[in-house]
Amino acid sequence: GDRGPMALPIAHSQLSDIDIVVIDPALQRPLSIHLDSAEHDTRQAQGLRASIAGAVAGLPFTVRANAGPLQQLLAAQAVEIDVAASLEAINLEASAKLDSLAAPQRVSANIVLESADITQVMRTIGLPLSLQGAVRFEAEIRPAGGRHELDISLDSEALDVSARSSLRALDSLDGATIELSARGPDLGAAAQVAAIEGLPAWPFKLDSALSLTGTRLTIAESHFESGQSHLVVAGSMDRFPALQDTRLELELAGQNYLDYAPLLGIVDVAHLQAAPFAASSELNYNSQGQQLFEAQAKLADVDARFSGELSADPSFAGSSLDYRIEGRNNGLLQQLLRRPAGIEGNYRLQGKVNRVDGAYAIDHASLS
Repeated sequence: GDRGPMALPIAHSQLSDIDIVVIDPALQRPLSIHLDSAEHDTRQAQGLRASIAGAVAGLPFTVRANAGPLQQLLAAQAVEIDVAASLEAINLEASAKLDSLAAPQRVSANIVLESADITQVMRTIGLPLSLQGAVRFEAEIRPAGGRHELDISLDSEALDVSARSSLRALDSLDGATIELSARGPDLGAAAQVAAIEGLPAWPFKLDSALSLTGTRLTIAESHFESGQSHLVVAGSMDRFPALQDTRLELELAGQNYLDYAPLLGIVDVAHLQAAPFAASSELNYNSQGQQLFEAQAKLADVDARFSGELSADPSFAGSSLDYRIEGRNNGLLQQLLRRPAGIEGNYRLQGKVNRVDGAYAIDHASLS
């Protein structure tokens, strides 16, 4: 009728003994959910009360929620919401105040999620073990001088993350800024969150700042440090989220490349000597969909320089690469190639490769 988009003609409902199966490519196996009971009631208080009890993949869970006042909820106007939930070792508490459900302009909210051990829960449900052990997640959003400020923190055994953002409007990222920092005691363990293996078990820290004006995303100079290695990234995207008119600069340096031997695929370090490494690159992705790049790297006795153009074609047809690699074969070359190099002493390899009709065409190549 004319009571608004959230009119609830049913004052009370109660369901029981419900089985649900969720199938999704992100899950390692189908997820089974059983609801012992699900109930809502608007008769006894000036608001909406709801409760659910059941099990997810054999883990018991409960959800309790209150929202109101009821008249304002039905009219999708100013509403207060409180939610409490638990799933095995995970507890969630959330509260929010909104001036409108349909198009909120002022929102205050708090979310706290805690778990003494989230590992078993994620394993049972079938999700990747991206976080392990004790975890605490907090998020708060509040109005501040015509904008909204958002604070987020994640504390876990392998990774601590904090972010502070300022939003001009809740329905748009235009004018948004964000400051991000991450810390951890073990780079190797934290990298496993992103399915990256082979990094050393060093303490690490990351500091970055981003801002969005219209479609221009600016990445202020971002710093990553771990052990005796550091990475600096800066750039901009003029048509965010499209890649056209993107410029990125990267610098990487460290004291010993052998610290990253597993990541580089080096399995035998017995005959290799510790040595510093450095790399830098610049990428320009122009409006015509062409990616122009330059990169150079020095890894022990290997000095490499690359430049070229990557096309926007999914198969990279029309792309080209100029390369020059020189150094002294002391065992590192065959380790990187994973086969005997057949080269003794100093060498220089240079040439150009083009991508044509799904194949790589050697424009020219020379080895001395």
